[in-house]
Amino acid sequence: MVRPRVGVASRDVTRNGYRKKLSIYELPPGDIVNLALGDQVSAGGLFLSGSSVSIDESSLTGESEPAMVSAENPWLMSGTKVQDGSCKMLVTTVGMRTQWGKLMATLSEGGDDESPLQV
Repeated sequence: MVRPRVGVASRDVTRNGYRKKLSIYELPPGDIVNLALGDQVSAGGLFLSGSSVSIDESSLTGESEPAMVSAENPWLMSGTKVQDGSCKMLVTTVGMRTQWGKLMATLSEGGDDESPLQV
């Protein structure tokens, strides 16, 4: 059994039909992650099943209203947080390939250019 690193967030994951607790850094595409109220979505993925799932996407989109996730609106983005409900999510993207990773890469690309306000 792989044990999560100390001090690192871990998730209940179903891999090859077995449930385990893994570090968020050990999630490859294809794992099924169990998310519950208060959990941060640590990878991009698709909603598989669940009930009354609302996601706080304000850290990624700036939108203050929670997004409802269901079979009709199945996308879950990393960097967001489960505000209500619980669900199972199929991991599709991890790391720098997620929307959160792309956003962080864009922010860190900033050069020495001054903004109009700084000028």
